[in-house]
Amino acid sequence: MHMSSLRRLCAVLVSVLAVATAQQSPPPGLDFARAHGAMLDESGTPWLLGPDYKAACRDGGLDFMPALGPRAATTATLSFRLQSIGRAESAPVAVAAVPPRLAGNRVQFVHEVGESKAILENYDATAAGVEQSFVFAVRPDGAGDLCVRGAVQTGLRPLPPRDGAIGFTDGRVGGVRIGGVTGIDANGRRCAGSSSYTDGVLELRLPAAFVDTAVYPLTLDPLFGTTLTVGGTAFDDDRPVAAYDASNGLYVVVWTRTFSSGDRDVRAQRVDASGALVGGLVAITSGSTDDGNPAVASVASRDRFVVCWQTGSGPFGPYDIECRSIDAATGSLGTTLSVGVGATNDILPAISGDRSAFGSQALIVWVSIGTGLLARPVVVSPVNTLSLGATQVVDPTFGNGVIEPPRLLQSTQPGAIGIVVWSELGLNFTGSARAIDYSGAPLGTRRSLFSFASDGDVAVDGNGNQFLIVQDGPGASPTSVALVPAQWNGTDLVLGTASTLPNTGNARDYAVGFLGDRYLVAFCGPTANPFDSEVRAVAVKPDCTVCSQIVTVPTVVRANQQTPAIATHFAASTSGPSGEALLLWNETEALPPFAGSVVGQRFTAMQGAPPVVLSPSCPGGGTAGTNGPFALGNAGFRFTLSGGDPSAPLALLGLSAGGLAPIPCGCTFVQSLQTIVATAVAGTAESAFAVPCDPLLLGFVLEYQWLLFGTAASPCPLLANVSGSDRRQLVLSQ
Repeated sequence: MHMSSLRRLCAVLVSVLAVATAQQSPPPGLDFARAHGAMLDESGTPWLLGPDYKAACRDGGLDFMPALGPRAATTATLSFRLQSIGRAESAPVAVAAVPPRLAGNRVQFVHEVGESKAILENYDATAAGVEQSFVFAVRPDGAGDLCVRGAVQTGLRPLPPRDGAIGFTDGRVGGVRIGGVTGIDANGRRCAGSSSYTDGVLELRLPAAFVDTAVYPLTLDPLFGTTLTVGGTAFDDDRPVAAYDASNGLYVVVWTRTFSSGDRDVRAQRVDASGALVGGLVAITSGSTDDGNPAVASVASRDRFVVCWQTGSGPFGPYDIECRSIDAATGSLGTTLSVGVGATNDILPAISGDRSAFGSQALIVWVSIGTGLLARPVVVSPVNTLSLGATQVVDPTFGNGVIEPPRLLQSTQPGAIGIVVWSELGLNFTGSARAIDYSGAPLGTRRSLFSFASDGDVAVDGNGNQFLIVQDGPGASPTSVALVPAQWNGTDLVLGTASTLPNTGNARDYAVGFLGDRYLVAFCGPTANPFDSEVRAVAVKPDCTVCSQIVTVPTVVRANQQTPAIATHFAASTSGPSGEALLLWNETEALPPFAGSVVGQRFTAMQGAPPVVLSPSCPGGGTAGTNGPFALGNAGFRFTLSGGDPSAPLALLGLSAGGLAPIPCGCTFVQSLQTIVATAVAGTAESAFAVPCDPLLLGFVLEYQWLLFGTAASPCPLLANVSGSDRRQLVLSQ
């Protein structure tokens, strides 16, 4: 068994395999469910953003909007405007509206109540909700409890107080909860307060004894949070996409958040290479429109991301396509730009970026109902403004039976070729592919893919010359994952022979990313639970040879995984490492209230384990080493020798399967089953060893050692002038 595996490895020593596998990296999955932040919208209004809410600070107060999901008919709003502050046994002091100030994740209103008695009304974005606080620099005049009163306007129905909190509900899906009141003085001493709601007035109260003895400044703080009714639809984070910026080493993750059936927002969060969230949650959109189906790409020369989405006044449109840029370094947003063609219903955008050091545009492709499949360049200026190029008709015969966005490469560059793939619903789903140039103009002829029996999912990525299309396999259900290689021959798109991934029945929701010399393919597959699915990933060569095991990604928050997306380093730059990617997906509960969130996992190509030293080197034998990880498909893997006797003219690399006893003779020598001759130069040597792409070899244990001939030392009496390096062990990984 060991000898057979070793021969299998050594049989590929003279071949060149431009492939590698992908392996899930050790850090835990990324969870965006607690992302939050504050920002200014295009009108200058401060917004507080959290996992299940958005809140605008305007007109002297707070407008809090819980995310209740698609079952909510309209977006619920609870507005609070401060009216008065005072002691219970004294006349209340009226408070006038003042403009808000944004600082970090806090919005602040500064109220001047009497001489040198400024009161701060603060609103902080947190993962749990908007934390409201009132900070009193000095003890308020008068006697009795401290009372803060504010006017509440909402279409929600108030609930009886419970556990010191006041709730408001729509009676069906959920609503808003205002938490109990707590007083905290400058020494950290705490005291429970109370709250009440009567005839549109919310009163927050702290006991007189605490107010009189507190060390100032004194803080009073309840929490505005979202409530959900069991059995209703919870907040809904969906449709994650991402892109990478190489200069800053940052991803941006973009997704939609559903507040009601006609109100979806597009959100974004930057993530660094270690998986840590960078900066606050960013609202790409924050109004009451239905904004969905986002797409994002990187424009490398500008260090900008471009996000596009469809926007409409309600859940049935009509829709337009809009876009705006994100500064990768700061997270700041450019102005919103309309991309669509006006009178038509424009939906389902996709976007490709530019990975070159000199190009400056992204290309948006979308469906224009009644017109066809359209494309339009969006040029990014050095100051983060966008301008539009000419609209191109990619395919005028594009029909109306579309439920999934078209797909195109994550990025391209001037002079390279792109591909658009899409599917349409007729009697079955029919897939098509079309080559396009840098401006989006169609090239060659439209190519037909399979007819799909299920939901017509299709995805594509590549390097501007060779591509991989991933789609449903042909025939009846259950569907399998089909891989179709494609090549641009200078005049037209040529499709290769399709192959099918084994054991992938009932697959759907495809994603693919080019990692420089191989592809990472992700898809959803069924589990034993009919209400559950899982995301799986596999690496394949450009010729569709499978180059890893099919890996099931770990559950991060909830069991039901769906809608995978991939962002690659390759798409962000034409130089530097390209073998990494971020895999995203959506996780939901399998039972009501179906809470959902966006999660992710970083993937690194060929992350093999380092070698283990089994025995030291002999005198003059030098140090054995490796170049590159010992991982499936690593065509560039090499064994190296350094620090040997410089007078030795010849080196012999000995390879052995793990578990064979070494040979003791003055030093310890590997029991070679395969030997490779190399020239020694000044005590160094090297031997290439292209590792094959065979998942059956995973876990194979290999021992290796160099023998130098013609050394001054003879540690083994049986071999004059021969010495050995240290003996090492490797385990083949993926």
